[in-house]
Amino acid sequence: MPSSLSESLPRALAPDLELTQAHSLADLQAVLDGHLDGFGEDDREPLSAKFFRRPGAIPEHVLYVRDTTTGQSVSSVSLVPQTWTYEGIPFRVGEVDRKSVV
Repeated sequence: MPSSLSESLPRALAPDLELTQAHSLADLQAVLDGHLDGFGEDDREPLSAKFFRRPGAIPEHVLYVRDTTTGQSVSSVSLVPQTWTYEGIPFRVGEVDRKSVV
């Protein structure tokens, strides 16, 4: 049994769909392109900033569903990890961000 989600990816979800994790800038670009195809160009700049220019952002923070027949990203979600402190004690938290389904 895999010890983490990433060890079990890609994972078939349905015929022609698989859940996978981004590993490269090309993967992030595919997720961005899939979102823009479904929702239009208005999101290009804010999404580009989140995916490519946010401090600490890495491709592995993005999970997406890929249509295996076209290679297109059809759904995605990203995690924004942060470290908060409470009375001087740091703890790690994560915010789910940028969900899209085409």
